[in-house]
Amino acid sequence: MVNSTPVFCITCSIYSMMALSVERYRSILVEKKKPMQPRHAGAIIALIWLFCFGLSLPTMVTYQRVEETHGNNTTILLCKPTLPYEFNIFNGLLILIVGYVVPQCVVYFNYGSLLMFILRRNTIGPAPTGPAPGAGSTPGAVSAVARHRVKIIKMLVWAAALFTISWIPYFVLGTMAVSYSNAAKFTLL
Repeated sequence: MVNSTPVFCITCSIYSMMALSVERYRSILVEKKKPMQPRHAGAIIALIWLFCFGLSLPTMVTYQRVEETHGNNTTILLCKPTLPYEFNIFNGLLILIVGYVVPQCVVYFNYGSLLMFILRRNTIGPAPTGPAPGAGSTPGAVSAVARHRVKIIKMLVWAAALFTISWIPYFVLGTMAVSYSNAAKFTLL
């Protein structure tokens, strides 16, 4: 349970970030869709939690409490993988790809599409049919729209970058742990 809890929490966080990027993409680029209702959001959150629990389930059953007795009759209680090494490798790759790489690709696709959409438009929001009320073609109005576009672009870049930076240490360390345990396995033989 101890080893599966981080997997569950991290993948819930990652998939929630992905759901936010999908909703931003949907609400801005697919203008004909109705806004998401709270009950739909609740259902999506519940599905994310169920999916992430399922993703963490193999880790939960892999690790068991094991008692080891050492030479001086000292018994140590450890949490060790009890399933074959190949299963641990498969599980680690599954978590890496499904829990990190796929959601990251979706987030970058959504935010990249939004970025391209914002850069191509002259204004934020629906395309105007005439001059903006009170704006006319004054340089101040154009400058305000440009500043607003830059703020949105910065927010999207920061969200995607922080998403990557926040979770990459966990997955790098997990990959290293599997690699080092493999090396230790062969040196002990």
